[in-house]
Amino acid sequence: MSKYEKDEYFESVYRATFTSLSKFLFFKTNNISDAEDLVQSVYTQFYQYTVLKNKQPENVKAYNFQIANHTLAEYYRNKSKVDFELLADENVIESIASDENLEGDVFDRFDADHLWEVVLKLNPMEQKIIVAKFRYDMTFAEIAAALESNESTVKVRYYRSLKKLRNLMQTETI
Repeated sequence: MSKYEKDEYFESVYRATFTSLSKFLFFKTNNISDAEDLVQSVYTQFYQYTVLKNKQPENVKAYNFQIANHTLAEYYRNKSKVDFELLADENVIESIASDENLEGDVFDRFDADHLWEVVLKLNPMEQKIIVAKFRYDMTFAEIAAALESNESTVKVRYYRSLKKLRNLMQTETI
């Protein structure tokens, strides 16, 4: 297999597995920045294995999730040694489009940086739901499954979080 074919193979696997791997790591870490770092690490290892070592696993999705689990284990070993801060991801909510007035009211008023600062004031569960909905474009059913929760509970928390965001943003502008 030529270098070009190897790169094409890697890119096709990346496109096919990126979303599911990103969601998995986000819900395991509860931190966008850390999840993105872990995703990058998984694909770096996969690239080294497939392109540089010229090997192909039988099931690439399973192989990448195996790498992800090992990477998570390392992440938590290191995390127990060092206190991490919840880092703001400047790109979390950049291009939010919505048909609902409540969402529009909240997100049209502030730029992404300021909005992220306000999102960080929510509790961790509210942050997860907001990020899952807008960053990963997940449905309520998908979020509920990832959180091992009821779909209606996720919806209620989502809309309460939006109201809370709107109130926080309104009080900051006064």
